[in-house]
Amino acid sequence: MDIPANSHRRNLQAWPGEDELGEAIASSGGKVVVLASGGLDSCALIGCLAHTAAEVFPLFIRNGHPWEDAEVAALRRFVKALAMSNVLPVQERSLPLRDLLDVHWHGSGYQPGFTEGYRANFIPGRNLALLAVASLYAYVNGVTAVALALLAGNPYPDATPHFFSTFEKLFAEGLERPIRILTPFTGLSKEEVIRAAEALPLELTMSCVNPIDGEHCGDACNKCAERQKAFALAGIADPTAYRNTPPQVNWKTHKWPD
Repeated sequence: MDIPANSHRRNLQAWPGEDELGEAIASSGGKVVVLASGGLDSCALIGCLAHTAAEVFPLFIRNGHPWEDAEVAALRRFVKALAMSNVLPVQERSLPLRDLLDVHWHGSGYQPGFTEGYRANFIPGRNLALLAVASLYAYVNGVTAVALALLAGNPYPDATPHFFSTFEKLFAEGLERPIRILTPFTGLSKEEVIRAAEALPLELTMSCVNPIDGEHCGDACNKCAERQKAFALAGIADPTAYRNTPPQVNWKTHKWPD
């Protein structure tokens, strides 16, 4: 596979699972669709895949959430800054689900507070819905691999190895073509992803459900809290621009409520 040289690529740190990812991409023909939110994890995955794949297809799927404009803008900035010719321009597709999810949330919406734990981030059927679109997008573009940036400790039922293997079988049955669902970060914490991808322009990524004029809120959602904690545990200065001053938290000893 012809992969262009790039300083960001050369400076990536080795990480567990890197070799296995390279083998999986090679066996899938060198092309991969990445489900990308513009967040730290999925952008780091794009950077890692740019090291491995001949063609990387970043795909942003809109579900009707209010933070999506800020996310996709961040994703486009990141891909532009990455400046690697094997990373294709960001594509957007839409699968409106917010009105249905609001029924599940009883009209209160999705607003995980700064101190709430990982389980507060649960969006029912999220990976199922996203993969339905991403796998069809891969199909029509002649790609047989889709990658997601799921991390270690993800507790959701549509984020298990069994779920993904079942989805692969369902796709093969319905479209008579194989698909591989790749989750190379499932053995890594967010701080380990940050260490591996420190050389990438992570300051351009967006991990916030309450963005203010394209900036992280800093103090009102647990996505900002997770980001701050991960940089602190990684031992790397947080380059994020926060609109509001983040609360003072001893992240070294901090425990999420769940």
